[in-house]
Amino acid sequence: MKKKEKDLYREWIERVENLITRKRSLHLKYLRWYRLYRIQPLVNSDSMTVNVVFTNIQLVKALLYYLRPYFRVRPTTRVSDADRAQLQEEVLNIQWARHGGHKNVKRVIVDGEITGVGWLRISHGTLEPLNFPPKPGSLTFKRVSPFDIYTELDNISLEECTYFVERVRYPTRWLNKLFPKAEFQPDTLDFEATRRFGTTKHSPSKTTFYQIQDLIEGKLLLLSPQQREVLLETELEFREPMYIPLVFAEDPERSEAISETGIIEPQQIELNNIRTQQHIHRKRFNRRYIANKSLFEDEAELKKVERGEDGTIAFVNEVEGAIKPIEDAPLPTDLQVYQMDIKTDLREMFGINEWLKAGVIPRTKTAYESSQISQGTQLRSHGRADELNDFLIQAARTTMSLLQHYEIVDRHYIQTEEGERLWTREDMLGDYEVEVEVGSTLPPNPIPYELLLRAGQPGNVVGGSMTENKFKQEGMM
Repeated sequence: MKKKEKDLYREWIERVENLITRKRSLHLKYLRWYRLYRIQPLVNSDSMTVNVVFTNIQLVKALLYYLRPYFRVRPTTRVSDADRAQLQEEVLNIQWARHGGHKNVKRVIVDGEITGVGWLRISHGTLEPLNFPPKPGSLTFKRVSPFDIYTELDNISLEECTYFVERVRYPTRWLNKLFPKAEFQPDTLDFEATRRFGTTKHSPSKTTFYQIQDLIEGKLLLLSPQQREVLLETELEFREPMYIPLVFAEDPERSEAISETGIIEPQQIELNNIRTQQHIHRKRFNRRYIANKSLFEDEAELKKVERGEDGTIAFVNEVEGAIKPIEDAPLPTDLQVYQMDIKTDLREMFGINEWLKAGVIPRTKTAYESSQISQGTQLRSHGRADELNDFLIQAARTTMSLLQHYEIVDRHYIQTEEGERLWTREDMLGDYEVEVEVGSTLPPNPIPYELLLRAGQPGNVVGGSMTENKFKQEGMM
């Protein structure tokens, strides 16, 4: 390895190790919040949980992304680019549907609700030659774990990032096939194993690397801690960030987002404690007796009274009568009221009402009360939907930039003046705007430039509402 490459590796590995150390306390919070999301009561345990975090996040995901939104593309300045915009629109929607873009957005939404920020990586197969299975001519969409991505810590917003570091893992067997002389070994980190598997006792099968997108230098680096070198260095043909953050609640003073799960964590724990107390009391509150053994004819008569745990008899030497029940302390009635207060706090903080949860409504609401509750819920959900819209637009722009700079293999035929041919990345060139509406799967009404062209220049634009198709539409979902 050349001296320049050694210096480059040393520079970046020191920066990465420093970031990992400084973010360890934040990752411990992430770990705690993910456990709240997936927590389940243990078998043969006195603990009882009511997983409000899981229920609320699944409901928010369903509200925001129960339908695949449709991306609409239009030219920014030149009306003559309308036909290219239509092709860009077709390809954009096809690629997102075909390569798992929508599925990964759902995963990113869950991350955003748990940790405050979710990350989506949009890339091209040629930029990731170590992927298994390899996808050399395809776009790739992948949810990136908040545990595995790092950037500057002194930024006020994530738009200021100049680089992104992602911890990636590749199958060790696959690496040794690609690099027979390297002799890669599976590595295991106790913290990483604990957060993924819940224990360090597992059989590792992957090797860790650090993938770095340097926006200033326009490079993509792949660092191998095992080999202590920069394994790959690629010049990027575009400067768009491949890592797109989704943030529902920003902190105006720092780039670390606010976690909604972290906000309701105390209420979730307290509700679990209340239910656990009720559960323990139910198990202990059973019919128990003391009996005068000498007054029963034989053991068989006693077994007629005894019925398992509920009906256990304790024999004593003296008792008034043949058998006497043992009084048990009742559960405080205030506990039920306190539980309702906790649930009210959760609803107010998360913005999820009883109707959305299909839960029990305490009393019949008037029409005015119902409309006010519905409006309040819409305000909260629309705020999240607006953030998701901005996220999807940025993700679509990155996708379009990749389509303009790299060829893909899954293309369809277009009709041109010279005849039918497969479209190329040259057909993607141009400056375009993207529109998307979360919750809508159909294109919106024609926009002004389309109406103008339809009236005066038929045949220059395409689509179901136009007079003549210049490009064939195939494979739309």
